Amino acid sequence: MYRVLFSIGSVPVHSYYVLWTVALCVAVLWAKSRLMNIFGYEEPEAARLLLWALSGMYLGARVGGVIDNWSYFSANPLLAFAPWEGGLSAVPAMLGAALTTFGYLRHKGRPLWPVAEAASLPLAVTIAIGRWGCFLNGCCFGRRTTSFLGVHFPFDRTDVLRHPTQLYEAFLGLFLLCLLFIVERKLGAFEERRVRGAVLCPLFMMGYGLYRVLFDSLRQDSLEKAMSTAVVLGAVAAALGFLWLGHSLVFRRRGSEKHS
Repeated sequence: MYRVLFSIGSVPVHSYYVLWTVALCVAVLWAKSRLMNIFGYEEPEAARLLLWALSGMYLGARVGGVIDNWSYFSANPLLAFAPWEGGLSAVPAMLGAALTTFGYLRHKGRPLWPVAEAASLPLAVTIAIGRWGCFLNGCCFGRRTTSFLGVHFPFDRTDVLRHPTQLYEAFLGLFLLCLLFIVERKLGAFEERRVRGAVLCPLFMMGYGLYRVLFDSLRQDSLEKAMSTAVVLGAVAAALGFLWLGHSLVFRRRGSEKHS
């Protein structure tokens, strides 16, 4: 754990915020590039769309974090408006971004699937980079284990090992990134794409959602609640991803009479 990377004078620079900021910056810039270069968006509209998505992401992360830590925030309600007090959650963040993006696109009369496809690989990168910030910060850690994968955290006794659940999720993000990249190459360029509908985003939803359902039980904080918001939303995301992928493959193949 290296919670503080360095200090600027008396101000500490925390690894958590640095790595998540880097992850979001990479994701935003890459998503913008994909929107413009692959899916034909003009720069001003791509920028506005991403601004709405980022706003929804933060609100979703904050609301989800407050719900998951309700006992703490209910006793200190004003801290719910203090972002430095923690209380952020990844799956509700993605849901918030999806809802604001969908609302913006409906208002503009634009289809959802090209934006979802543009964002899918950057989302995987966000997880792959950002969860290293959680690992260095020592949050989101796992339960005790005797597995060879176990990692010692400084707050435990020297003989205690825990699941590095932050790294499990980071490597999941890397795996999903590679998988989606391969699938995108198989689908072909946008104008000649074999499926005129969402494929990458549903695959991401299924992979990440199932991971949260199956492996969130390895996290220490899962002991404190019967089921977290992330697990519930992960199950919903996986189910919706499966239905969305099926719809795309059945009704959105190139040459179908139905177009998005």
